[in-house]
Amino acid sequence: MKREKILFFSVLAAAVALYFCTDADFPAFLILFLLLYLPAAFLTGRYTGKKLKYRFYGPSQGAKRENAGFTLQIKNSSLLPVIRCRLWISAENVLTGEKTVQEQSAALAPRGVCRLSFGVTDRYCGQIRVKLERVLVQDPLGICSREEKADAGVEYYVMPAVGEIPPDPESVSHYDMESYRYSAERKG
Repeated sequence: MKREKILFFSVLAAAVALYFCTDADFPAFLILFLLLYLPAAFLTGRYTGKKLKYRFYGPSQGAKRENAGFTLQIKNSSLLPVIRCRLWISAENVLTGEKTVQEQSAALAPRGVCRLSFGVTDRYCGQIRVKLERVLVQDPLGICSREEKADAGVEYYVMPAVGEIPPDPESVSHYDMESYRYSAERKG
């Protein structure tokens, strides 16, 4: 966000310098546009995205090293559109403490729904907590932003890979005195 502000005000300063150094009309239009954009950006960042609801969809368990596909559904219940929404989704293995964070962006129409798909993979077994860490509602250039409350999450269990163990032909073919076929109490 700092980078966007520095870039915006650098362009504004360059336009002002061009206006005073040249006789062209373009810098005046650029200055007017940038000065009109500031209040619009402030209002966009301040009043949009107040009625967002989040919900995760995905599997409840899977094998290790298997990519589990999740979907984050964002619903805008407001009459105002959300032009830019940045979301940080974390996946933390509770057993090992490993944590990964993914950043996603979305735009929502008034009373609209947006679905973001992402994958979670872990090489160790355990419980993975997938949750929405942070949500920023911004204007299109990212100058004004507001942090929104994020309260969605889901749990995913990573299980060991299930495989079939073939019996050893040598152990099956030879006679074992301790097997179910021999009994010291019964004859035969």
